[in-house]
Amino acid sequence: MNPSAECCERARVTHEECFCPIITPKLAAILNPTRIIRLIQGCGRTVPRNFKCGSITTPP
Repeated sequence: MNPSAECCERARVTHEECFCPIITPKLAAILNPTRIIRLIQGCGRTVPRNFKCGSITTPP
């Protein structure tokens, strides 16, 4: 399923520095990092390889 226009608008304007500090190991266990990366990419943004965001590191 493609992300909504509202979701993509938020993904385009939000900087990683704003939300990465709040991603704790407990929150990361609830979130599906692969799904989040696909959502961001589906909105036209790129996710750098080996990017550290809170307790999650994106795949190489």
